[in-house]
Amino acid sequence: MKVRVLVVDDDQDSRDLLGTLLQKRGFTVETAGSGPECLQALDGQEAASVIVLTDVEMPGMSGLELCGVLRERYPNVIAVVMSGRATDSVAALAKERGAFTFLPKPIGVKVLERVLREAMGTDHAT
Repeated sequence: MKVRVLVVDDDQDSRDLLGTLLQKRGFTVETAGSGPECLQALDGQEAASVIVLTDVEMPGMSGLELCGVLRERYPNVIAVVMSGRATDSVAALAKERGAFTFLPKPIGVKVLERVLREAMGTDHAT
């Protein structure tokens, strides 16, 4: 099964950088600038083969709110949450809302690749 990574971040430079780095490592990547844009990209798609890599802090819909919506609408989608303002409470909230894991920014490329490959091997539909 081909897995695609949907990078969700309101910062265009971050989206572009993550997208490029992941593509160079063999991932199929799409990007979205917001939670609603992510949900629109998932509508009508085979969501069982998607990992959403989302920032926490975004206007309108936070990454944590997005995780909750993903869990309700797309239970097979795997969410990986990242933030430059990492705290234990944010990490706990991310897991509570269904995230596979939480990554503090800046994220090393090797760490990100390892986490995504681990997520690809999980059966997240519970």
